[in-house]
Amino acid sequence: MGRKPRLPFVFFPILNAFFRKTHSKQRFDQKRKIYLTTSTFQFTIYARESSLPSTTTTSNWRTTMGQYYKVIASNTNGTTIYDRSVENEYTLAKLIEHGYWQNDFCRAVAESIVDKPTRICWVGDYADPEECENLGFSYESIWPSNGKKEDKTVHKTNFKLDSMRYLVNQSKKQIVDLKDYKKRHADMEWIFNPITILTCLGNGRGGGDYYLTKESTADLVGGWAYDEIYLTNNLPEGYEFIQPTFFLKFL
Repeated sequence: MGRKPRLPFVFFPILNAFFRKTHSKQRFDQKRKIYLTTSTFQFTIYARESSLPSTTTTSNWRTTMGQYYKVIASNTNGTTIYDRSVENEYTLAKLIEHGYWQNDFCRAVAESIVDKPTRICWVGDYADPEECENLGFSYESIWPSNGKKEDKTVHKTNFKLDSMRYLVNQSKKQIVDLKDYKKRHADMEWIFNPITILTCLGNGRGGGDYYLTKESTADLVGGWAYDEIYLTNNLPEGYEFIQPTFFLKFL
């Protein structure tokens, strides 16, 4: 038998953008006529529902497409939705594309919560609207079905996460020692900013999400979603230290 025909890898960004546009969030539950599954270098297009693999369901179909993220931040100054842009320059949308220690957008968000308790959530566009409501905000406010955007950009900053010692969860009375966290991940070329993984919602439902390794602390992935958190160098009393582990797994 001959080899299965494969599309050149260079077509991935084009196909991904096309299918995201034609199958938008507000039409997620409608019957689709075209399906796309991806692996590292291979694409398979299913022209009709009956041709889907038997293992594909309404829920796990989402894992074949890249999931985009925005950030909601709420504190005494109000609520802000960030579109990941830095001074209106685009930042890659998937969690493992931007959720790193030195990423400009992540550093700007981190700087905004220094000694300032803020409810933070990295919200994927495959997040469940009911989950959002249960946390205290609406999915529609993050990913509006009418396409209208009122998102904010962040400014470039020289802020370094290394300048902070503790990431504090005021809601759960928990603390991450950032010096310890970075030391335990020192062998990784790319270290995740723990804020992104701890506060993500919808993770695991799309391409580019954070997928667990055997070392990962699974219960902490998204475990702080929309909790009141802040960065500080002052150790609060009576809080529990936790040790999240978020190693990167290449599929």
